[in-house]
Amino acid sequence: MTEQDELAGATWWKARASGDSGGCVEFAQLTFGGAVRDSKYIAGGALRGRPEAMEGLVISAKNGALTAP
Repeated sequence: MTEQDELAGATWWKARASGDSGGCVEFAQLTFGGAVRDSKYIAGGALRGRPEAMEGLVISAKNGALTAP
């Protein structure tokens, strides 16, 4: 199975803080890590990473370290 096949068949979860605005981040657990994508622009692809990188991303987001300027 290729990475693209795995992304296409992945189960995606929306962020709890997404609200009703339609804009949100989705996360999928993959065989060798995870992926995040913009739910409004699925065709734009996904950011994939190994488990430790994805864990760091989630922790940073929870701590507010990834806020937009």
